[in-house]
Amino acid sequence: MKNGLGLKTVVAMLVGMASVAYGQGVTADVTPAAQMLGSATHGLTVDHWKTSKAMKDATAGNLASIQKDVDGTLPGLTTAANEGTVTSLLPLYRNLGALYDVVLRVVVVADASAPGDQASGLEQALVSVDAARKKVNERLQSAADAQEQQVTDLKKKVSAAAAPAPFAVAAPAPCKPAVKKKVVKKTPASAQ
Repeated sequence: MKNGLGLKTVVAMLVGMASVAYGQGVTADVTPAAQMLGSATHGLTVDHWKTSKAMKDATAGNLASIQKDVDGTLPGLTTAANEGTVTSLLPLYRNLGALYDVVLRVVVVADASAPGDQASGLEQALVSVDAARKKVNERLQSAADAQEQQVTDLKKKVSAAAAPAPFAVAAPAPCKPAVKKKVVKKTPASAQ
């Protein structure tokens, strides 16, 4: 490159700029939903719900899974997703999708068998998780679009830099005519 920066340096700079632009705010998108979910699930007494023992056990397992995710997995994924790259946002998006599915199962059981205030809190948490999931999806799509545009731009720059500059080719100098040697003919030797 003309300014002395290597291609790898330029690529790293562009990817870094896009990562910062698309990663800011992921924590702000996800943390309130995680806090609301943690509050809604903390202290639930599934034993008092009016449902079968098998359903209570399954719901208690789902609640334990939700708490483990909210307390352990989700914070690390959220922090990593602040990079804003596709590879950092995708695991968070997948996790939020799975978390949404588990919370939905709990909400369905709660609607049918839990006291109204518990069911209502879980429904609000479900809406919050869904909103966070959608925001992360939008960030993921934006990051993918930006990355694709960067690749396209870099391909153009590389092909422009790799193309040899046209230069004038001087016509070859005319060749000198070849010098012809005189051929001396030998006379046949006289008979002796």
